[in-house]
Amino acid sequence: MSFKIVIDITCDLAPEIRERFGIEYIKGHLTTPDGSEIISAMEWGDESCEEFYAKLKKNPDGYKTAPPTLPEVTAVFEEHAKKGEDVLYFCMSSKMSCTYDIACNARDDLKAKYPDVKIFVVDSRKFATGAGLLAVLAAEKREEGIGIEETAAYCEEIKWCIHQAGWHDDLQFSAKKGRISNSKAFMGTLIGIKPCGDFSKDGMTTVLTKIKGEKSAFKILLDYIGETVVGPEKQVMIVASSARRPQAEKFLAMIKERFNPKEIYYTDIYRSSGTNAGPGIMACYYTGKPISEDLKEEGEIFARLGG
Repeated sequence: MSFKIVIDITCDLAPEIRERFGIEYIKGHLTTPDGSEIISAMEWGDESCEEFYAKLKKNPDGYKTAPPTLPEVTAVFEEHAKKGEDVLYFCMSSKMSCTYDIACNARDDLKAKYPDVKIFVVDSRKFATGAGLLAVLAAEKREEGIGIEETAAYCEEIKWCIHQAGWHDDLQFSAKKGRISNSKAFMGTLIGIKPCGDFSKDGMTTVLTKIKGEKSAFKILLDYIGETVVGPEKQVMIVASSARRPQAEKFLAMIKERFNPKEIYYTDIYRSSGTNAGPGIMACYYTGKPISEDLKEEGEIFARLGG
């Protein structure tokens, strides 16, 4: 490998995906309801995905996340720099976290000490698996023998083409976080509403439509992917969920049958992202047409599809 690819703790990729594409990650921090601080990893350990989200749903304000510190990021970068290894690092959107600034400071601190080592920091402008997919795209370039400078430049362009097609169906969690009223959450859950959307240019998941019923939501989401994807047979797609694995695996099978992507994977959304996003996410991440300003074109597509 001509350079190392490293992601932050929020760029959710299952161990299988990280191993397949040679991607490392930097752990984060999580404070639990009893006040304990633990190291947050992209693994579940003794607590299952379902157990974590069940606890989170009961106490959404009891969990707090924090990014890796400057010394922690610097230590990872320096570990590679000592070996003369260049590093391409990806983090969640700078509009949502200070991780990008921390990584840039770590890079700058090491410049004088390791002048011949290249460290590139890419602001993914995405969240969770959307940011992880960007690192996968970089790994594909690396497999083709493309160097770090060209790969970093490619990622700065293609990041505006990464989409999220899916839903977030736990409206009661959103209500507890103060994002919608409890009455709307109750009614939405009661009648099976699936709020569906895509990434904005800042990486925020933006609801573009609300679809009644899982069957209808699957159909419209598949059609939405069909309208926005570019060359699905040549790309890697990832389906992710926060405690919605059965629905996600069903969606993955539908995508595989309809679009026949080169590779397709499933991943959980782990603690560092899930603490803030909550249970109920079920989405596919893929590359497609450039995201429009204010998601105007994407909203029009959902409207035309009946969403």
